[in-house]
Amino acid sequence: WLGIPALAFIEFYRNTPPIVHFFWFFYALPVLLSISLNPYVAAVLALSTQSGAFYAEVFRGGIASVERGQWEGGRALGMTHAALMRRVIVPQAIARMVPPFIERSFELLKTTALASTLAYADLLYQAMMVNSETFRPLEVYTIIALMYLVLLLTASQLARLAEARLTAYQ
Repeated sequence: WLGIPALAFIEFYRNTPPIVHFFWFFYALPVLLSISLNPYVAAVLALSTQSGAFYAEVFRGGIASVERGQWEGGRALGMTHAALMRRVIVPQAIARMVPPFIERSFELLKTTALASTLAYADLLYQAMMVNSETFRPLEVYTIIALMYLVLLLTASQLARLAEARLTAYQ
């Protein structure tokens, strides 16, 4: 009974633009619930729900990618479902989940720049403020691009190391 609502949640968030989620949480949710959300809370809600949907698909896909014979072999040995998942399926699935999980994490980091649309003082918002004072968009946005590049290249190298270590144990 949870499958259909979970599928609807995942499909909605995977197939709608993140900026819509930012605006919906910041402008529409307060109207519907008569509450006030500051830009930070709205951004966290938007990023969390969207990323949750993508990560759920990564986990589902990782588990579904384990060959049927592995499942049948565990059952033939008399393993309970919990033991089969813990000892056979999940260890194999994790190795397959790491690359898309890391890729989604990089996308999440880049998506945080959209928080500036809510006047949340993230990196891009600060760049817009500096640009409005200096009128030097080329320099300001080039520096921001380089900051994201350095951050993501470093994270990418660390992810490759983690992935290599993980596959070495397989």
